Amino acid sequence: MNAIDKLKLNDVKKKNILVIVVFPISILSALILTLIQGEQNKSLFYAAELLLILSSFIVTKFVLKKENAFKFLLVLIVYTCIISYILLFGGSISSAFILFFLLLLSTVHLTQSVFLIGYIIGMIGLYLNANLGSAAEIGVLQDNLPATLLTYVLAGFLSFILIHLNNKQFNHIEQLLIASEKETAEKENARVKLEDNVSNIIEKITTVNNRVQENIVSQTEISEAIAEVATGSTVQNERITDIAQNAQDTLQQMIHILDETKLLKSKFGKSADVAISGNGLSKDLSSNMGYFRTHIEELSESFQSLSSKINEINTFSQDIINVSQQTNLLALNASIEAARAGEAGKGFSVVADEIRKLAEMTNLTAEKITTNLQEVNTTNDFALEKMNASLLMVNDNLESTEQVNNSFSDLTDYLNELDQQFTNFESLAENVKDNSSVVDGATTDLAAIIEEASASLEEMSATVENLNRQNQLIGEEMIDTNKLAKSMVN
Repeated sequence: MNAIDKLKLNDVKKKNILVIVVFPISILSALILTLIQGEQNKSLFYAAELLLILSSFIVTKFVLKKENAFKFLLVLIVYTCIISYILLFGGSISSAFILFFLLLLSTVHLTQSVFLIGYIIGMIGLYLNANLGSAAEIGVLQDNLPATLLTYVLAGFLSFILIHLNNKQFNHIEQLLIASEKETAEKENARVKLEDNVSNIIEKITTVNNRVQENIVSQTEISEAIAEVATGSTVQNERITDIAQNAQDTLQQMIHILDETKLLKSKFGKSADVAISGNGLSKDLSSNMGYFRTHIEELSESFQSLSSKINEINTFSQDIINVSQQTNLLALNASIEAARAGEAGKGFSVVADEIRKLAEMTNLTAEKITTNLQEVNTTNDFALEKMNASLLMVNDNLESTEQVNNSFSDLTDYLNELDQQFTNFESLAENVKDNSSVVDGATTDLAAIIEEASASLEEMSATVENLNRQNQLIGEEMIDTNKLAKSMVN
């Protein structure tokens, strides 16, 4: 919402407050007057009108939050109430005065549409008031109707001119506000642009100042470093002699290292032979473990076949037990039949008892055989389990042997690589011995070079100090420029 809309909304709010304070007071006065006069119907009418106006104000302001709608709703309500009053209670001189008062009420908001609505309805109300007046006042109202209408028209004309002039003035103020806002926006844009430009300048000046300060610090460090290097050059020149002596000592040590390297190379050659021998033994062990695993697998297969045969014998024993049980049952039936036969069956009864005893003995023997076979089968399963565990152990040992064999192979390769490295180291030691003899001659030339470098460093140090003083002056000027730019922004 811009400033013009805010101004219009505030004007409407103030006029609504003015109307809702003044007009209900007039209605309340009329209500009190009707109550004093004992006119109950008119009192109820005024009370309803007052309640309707207050309700419309509350709804438009707090519920709908549309302040502009209240002025239209107010004009419609008050004019509808006065027309209803004339139709219900008849016209009167007081009603004519009320219509003129309502004309002023419709002019308060200075809105042409609101004024025209109230003006037209008010003219209709004056005509109805003159024709529907009471018997005592109708003559006066009709006689004065032309003058009343003329007065009403003139009052409306004046009100319209007032509204027109007010709108024209408000439009002029609106144009001034628009121009002022536009000019303010342009000035704000120019200010922001100027502030951005000055901020960029300050930022660049600050950056340059920081870099100048960094250069000052760096050049100071360079100057100090050059001074330290110049001082160190003298010390280095003094230590060149020590370097030459150390080079001689290094040459003697390299000769000793070369002799030790040859001896160590010979020992590594013997270690390589031992590793090759161990590799061969490891391969033989791996081969023997493979044969041993084959024999254990064959023995395991034999135990499995034995387990199968024992299970088959268990089946036979169960068949014997079944036969003995059937025989025992037949002997029992024969004994029963012999007992039925009496004396004639005694001999057959003895035979049946012997057969039953023989069947029982056979059953016991078969059960013992089954028990023994179960024990043998359990022992055989345990032996088979141990054989399988031994087979797993043999496989693990075989894998370990393979790993040992691989380790010996890797060790042999590693020793061969070490032998080659010792050969290379021997060659390098020979080169170092040759180079050490060259170092002695190079140290003399290095001393002369360092002496010349010291003189150059002293000249460079003087140049850097001069440059450092100039950068300090530039840095001070940049700080003053930065302060001046910041003062322009502030």
